[in-house]
Amino acid sequence: YCHNPETWADGGEEWTPEQLFQRVYRYRNYWGKKGGITVSGGEPLRQMDFVTRLFQLARAKGVHTALDTAGEPLILGITAKPDCIKPNREELEPLYGYRLATTESLAEAAWQLLHRGVGQVVVSLGAQGALLATREAVLFAAAPTVTALNTTGAGDTMTAALIYARLHGLTPEETLQFAVAAASAQGGREK
Repeated sequence: YCHNPETWADGGEEWTPEQLFQRVYRYRNYWGKKGGITVSGGEPLRQMDFVTRLFQLARAKGVHTALDTAGEPLILGITAKPDCIKPNREELEPLYGYRLATTESLAEAAWQLLHRGVGQVVVSLGAQGALLATREAVLFAAAPTVTALNTTGAGDTMTAALIYARLHGLTPEETLQFAVAAASAQGGREK
């Protein structure tokens, strides 16, 4: 999926979730046992039935699924029960209708998502760091002190770091530290 408006031309080829999954799955040897499918942005999730079915097919074959989006697509995307979601605080708050101002309130929100079938919740908190929740633990990592230069893409960098960590077998603690460091390095420089 591509969520860049310049790619929204008429034409193209229609795919079923089964066709797309089969096309992606044939590269399973390249991913190894820890690879998977990540859906990000908003536009792909305008077809939530498609994404839900794609994630169902992936789960049936043991393929990890990750979701990085916001707004209604995040709300709908949770119903697909992805293995991992990575909203930031502002993207997560509309699901609850109130400000998630404390680490405790973020942990409780993440815990609720875990009980709705999401496998792992990572909440990026900008200059504060991030929270990672699994059924076994809730972890927090503070961000290093950096001078923010341009934070565009820091969330995408964190998502990429989470995928890298999964592929390389990092522990949850190592995963969170690596993801926070990568996002911080993308958006700034050390003070």
